[in-house]
Amino acid sequence: MNLFSIFAFTLVIGRINGYTQFGDFGDEHGTFWSTFANDEELEIHKKPNVPSRSKFIGGLDVSPYRLPSSIEPVSYNITIHPFFNNFTFYGEETIDVLIHKQAIFNPNDWLLIEINAFDIMINFCAIYIDEMPHAIPMREARVDITTQIVAISFKIKNEQILKYMQKHDLKHSVKAMLYIEYIGIIQIDMKGFYISSFRYEGKMIHNAVTHFEATNARKFYPCFDEPAMKATFTFTLIAPKHATVIGNALAHEKESKENNCYFAKHDGESWECKKVEFETSPKMSTYLTAVAIGDYQFVEGEENDVKQRIYFPVQNPKRASFALHMSLKVLTYFAHLLDMKYPLKKMYSLAVNDFKAGAMENLGMVTYRDIRLMCDEDKSTLSIKQHVALVIAHEFSHQWFGNLVTMSWWSDIWLNEGFAAFMEFVGGDHVHPEYALWDTFFFETHRAMLRDGSAETHQIVLKVEDPTDVRALFDGITYHKGAGVLHMLHAYLGKQTFFHKIQNYLKKYKFSNANTQQLFQELGGQKLIEMMNSWVRQPGTPLIKVESSVVSAHKMRFSLTQERMRPNFGASQFAPARFGSEQTWQIPLKIKNAQNKFEDMDLFKTKSVEFEVSRVYSEDEHHVEYYMLNPSMMSFAFTYYDTLSLNLLIKSFNKLDKIDQFLVIADRFALMNFGFIAADEFVNFLHQIAMVVAIEHNDAVNSLMWRIVIDSLLYIDDIFCELHHARNEQLQSLRLKFRHFARDLLRPVWDKIGGFGRDNNAHEKISDTVMLRPFLVSALVRFDDTDVIDKGFEILEKCLELHDGQFRLDSDGYIDCAEILDRNILEQLLEAGLAKFDAKGDDELVFEEMIAIYSNANNEVQSMILGALGAVYKNARLLQEGVQFVLSHSVRLNVKGHGMASLRRCYGRQLVWKDLLKRSRGAPRQVGMAATFATQGVYNLVYSYFFGSHHGLILKLPESKER
Repeated sequence: MNLFSIFAFTLVIGRINGYTQFGDFGDEHGTFWSTFANDEELEIHKKPNVPSRSKFIGGLDVSPYRLPSSIEPVSYNITIHPFFNNFTFYGEETIDVLIHKQAIFNPNDWLLIEINAFDIMINFCAIYIDEMPHAIPMREARVDITTQIVAISFKIKNEQILKYMQKHDLKHSVKAMLYIEYIGIIQIDMKGFYISSFRYEGKMIHNAVTHFEATNARKFYPCFDEPAMKATFTFTLIAPKHATVIGNALAHEKESKENNCYFAKHDGESWECKKVEFETSPKMSTYLTAVAIGDYQFVEGEENDVKQRIYFPVQNPKRASFALHMSLKVLTYFAHLLDMKYPLKKMYSLAVNDFKAGAMENLGMVTYRDIRLMCDEDKSTLSIKQHVALVIAHEFSHQWFGNLVTMSWWSDIWLNEGFAAFMEFVGGDHVHPEYALWDTFFFETHRAMLRDGSAETHQIVLKVEDPTDVRALFDGITYHKGAGVLHMLHAYLGKQTFFHKIQNYLKKYKFSNANTQQLFQELGGQKLIEMMNSWVRQPGTPLIKVESSVVSAHKMRFSLTQERMRPNFGASQFAPARFGSEQTWQIPLKIKNAQNKFEDMDLFKTKSVEFEVSRVYSEDEHHVEYYMLNPSMMSFAFTYYDTLSLNLLIKSFNKLDKIDQFLVIADRFALMNFGFIAADEFVNFLHQIAMVVAIEHNDAVNSLMWRIVIDSLLYIDDIFCELHHARNEQLQSLRLKFRHFARDLLRPVWDKIGGFGRDNNAHEKISDTVMLRPFLVSALVRFDDTDVIDKGFEILEKCLELHDGQFRLDSDGYIDCAEILDRNILEQLLEAGLAKFDAKGDDELVFEEMIAIYSNANNEVQSMILGALGAVYKNARLLQEGVQFVLSHSVRLNVKGHGMASLRRCYGRQLVWKDLLKRSRGAPRQVGMAATFATQGVYNLVYSYFFGSHHGLILKLPESKER
């Protein structure tokens, strides 16, 4: 049967490389599926470059990836009927639009409307213009696969519309309504409208959920898929009668006479249908629309006149109670802090098993990876509860920063993500101050600073033409540098002023869009714009070099110089020696002295500055003196102290607060990282700090400080791991000495807070101890502390003995051993067991039992198992089995990266890389796999193999991140 005789016109939009044009094909409608067998009949025109579209839009200069603003969407009314028996869906929509005069620039042209659509088939399209009596059929459609834009022309000349407007006194625009019928595929790649599955009592349940950011709404319905093209949305779903159906707005269910809605739940199958009508949403961007259909349960509560529910695939509802409490409290707090009510009467949160991101802030229906929403108040680790609290606060802050006020274009995505990455700590700390969440903020911000100092960084506000490229901007620079500069601005303006001006900003651009310039204008006018442009419109982080001298008994002189922090290894093929050397920032600068008083230096704008300060000593019996630049990370900058000022800080180290202790070490670590000081100098510095802190005689344990110490030690050990094959005896000896030093440095901390058993759980309220212990155990296992490895294995052995030599899971999917072990360090205990590489095969026993329980464990325990796998790096056979397991169907696609990142530990990276090459006959199936294991050079080669030359750019090896 000929394809063209079936449809009046059918647009095949999706995975066809080329440029496709269709015309009129008759009048009959037919079935969708026959089109697939006839794809060869489509006329495909190859095009190496994206052509100009100016001929379609009256000569206006528009980026080929952007839709012209001359057609403005006002409201969508969309009906979707999914078919779970063949994973397709039928869609029918009307879009009310305004056609502005610019769209009908040339009177002799046919009316042309451009719209985004991808991976769907449009069966019918017509337009109704204002009060004209008849629908106007489509004349022709051009599908640009590269830009994902469909240019539809209609059988009416622009001249006719202009005459109509003149007759009806319509000076600027005319109302119209697009009508479209289409068919799509329920995807499997976690984009658009896709299948998310879970297993319950041996039965596979297929739910369907949406994920549209940044450009996947067009896979669910043809739309004006740009953030500034906001409209209202009214969805109707013809859905399985016994399935749970949720979306952005409140819904009302009605009976349906249709009987073609197959759905399999955990307790039975059915073909019956229901009609679910959603209320009209507020004005919003397309990427924030969402629906979900599935076998879900929920818990609910209400606060501040907003009903909240936590939805989840079948499991113990108790695991949702923590998230419900956090959600109720943080949404209310943000509404109060921002002096603006949340715009809906309900807020739903949904746990999704197959989910690429950590979460997605859809208006009124936030979706989460299961492990970022579901946890047990009693059984989950402190780390999991911290992450859940932060992620919920992050997504809920988006309801204002991103949903209510949306960036005008993806270039300003940091207005969404930078704000949310900052506000998650504001909100999270308000609800759970006992979790010391700001410690995580400072640690993550320092990591963002390290990345920003490398050659592959980018500025916060970056030009984006192709919106599909925006995925590259969802990184540590956009999130954590964005949060860091907002934290700096918060400190500079003061909390009250900062949030008062933010309130004004939100009120001004409510239900609209804004850009970076408009934000800074509201926060402080031209002076602030100039200051903040130095942070968001150029890459890199400033390094403040400090030279100090004693002028007299009462005065100290400081000479400060700023430059861009970058590797201090001379010129390279990618970066000339003076690359970035002329950059300057407007740095808000304060100096804190030994009496905890601040010297405010205002803005450090020039390359260098000199000044004098009064010498100040502490008022206690120690009479110490120090001068801390950039205390509490008030600026997003590194500090390079000279010998005099550094020695004063070291001698006074115990007088510094926990954040400043962290910063002193973090800055020295960064200087070593970028080659300003040698590794042995840094190691000696750590030794000095340890001697001053004297942890064995000090009641306080600064987990933030010790965490950066551990991070720096692991960084140095990674360098040794790369050289593990070296036969040089001096190198081998040096590595052993370093590991011995690391153990000696950390053992006193372990002796103070250590312990593997359930007694640790009695100290749950001592967050510093609970937070530090997992990092400490993991580091000591890495540095081959046999005492920690042996005792950790003994705990696991007792757990195995409880249940006939096997790990047993309780009814909630946790390892059933609470009476013996500290749950907060379960993952690290598994590492200890896997690190016990001996003739008895203790590591193999732990490995086999971990793998045996994986499929039935909950997502939290599965994440621990994947995170611990890397500890097998000494056992080549287990390494290969670990790779085979992670690549198997037992491990979900969205967490394979987490497992592979774990397996690259130490010299496991090279061994597993070789194994991957062997399995894939010389070329990994995904560049991401290459990025996980290869050195930078190998990664560049593999990237070039798949995607062509990388044009001399430094390509970042991505980090594994679950959130």
